Amino acid sequence: MNGEPVAAAEPDEAGTPGWHVHRTVHAALQALPREQHFVVWLAFFQGLTQTEIAERLGIPIGTVKTRLRLAFDKLRLVLASLKDWIV
Repeated sequence: MNGEPVAAAEPDEAGTPGWHVHRTVHAALQALPREQHFVVWLAFFQGLTQTEIAERLGIPIGTVKTRLRLAFDKLRLVLASLKDWIV
């Protein structure tokens, strides 16, 4: 070793397959109203059922279903352009 610092490698997001899909999906999730974002997060990132979400949040299961449906309707519109990228 010659004692010179070595620069850290910068991640090449553009060179990573699917990077724009990941970025677009997360931006769409962040754009959802807070209560819709939270039920989507609990369902898909925490693996909770609709019943478990209702119990955890102390809300009726019908409210959970409505929030998920509204979120999916918004996500479907925003993410429609990605349909050709998803296998």
